[in-house]
This record gives sequence, C-alpha cells and structure tokens, in this order.
Amino acid sequence: MLPVNRKEELNSRVNYYYNWARELIEQESDIFICEKEDENLTKDQVMRYFHFLRDGEEKRIFVLQKYDYKDPCSNLLCVNDIDELENSMMNLIRYQNRHQTTDYTFYESDNSIFNDDDDDDDIL
Repeated sequence: MLPVNRKEELNSRVNYYYNWARELIEQESDIFICEKEDENLTKDQVMRYFHFLRDGEEKRIFVLQKYDYKDPCSNLLCVNDIDELENSMMNLIRYQNRHQTTDYTFYESDNSIFNDDDDDDDIL
C-alpha cells in the first residue's frame, strides 16, 4: 500500500468541503426571496438563515481543528456578531408586522427598530 500524500489528501478535503459549501449556498440562496412584491420577511426565513450560518461556522471550525490549521477568519466573525444580527433582523420583522410595511427605507429615520423591547414579542 502506498503512503498517503498529506498535501494531496488535504487538497482533496478542501475541494470536497468547498463544493459541499457551494452546493449548500446555491440550494439555500432563496431564503430571503419573496414571491410577491409586498411580501414581508418571516420569522421562519430568518431562523432558517441563522441555523445555516451557525451550522456552517461550526463545521468550518471543526474541519480546521481536525486538520490542525490555524483559523484565518477567527477575527472576522464571532457568535456575538451573529446573535446581534439575528436580533436586529427579528426586530425588523416586528417592525414590519407592527406597521404592515414592506418599505425598507424606514431604517433611515426610525432607529426604534434596533431597540430590543419585549412588549411586541407576541407579534412574531
């Protein structure tokens, strides 16, 4: 049996995970596509997006650790950033539901969307 060429093995793994991630992105790229012009985002769309974002981040870290690679993106994204973005998107949905709007220009004048007030959680 021939010895395994570590470089070729790692290149093969990189290509496998690259293709896997690309296929997943292509399959899930419709998450935020609304079929009707006046359709709002839904809680399910946001939850689905963040599920895949967190799952992908966990798998990326697992692969890097398994093959003893330094994480080149460790300073780019952290769990707090993901949580903050998710909270902002949920607040956007609350705002949409409260005001029955699909007009996304409101954020320029209404900063209350980013305040996490719990009095309207039942709207979701």
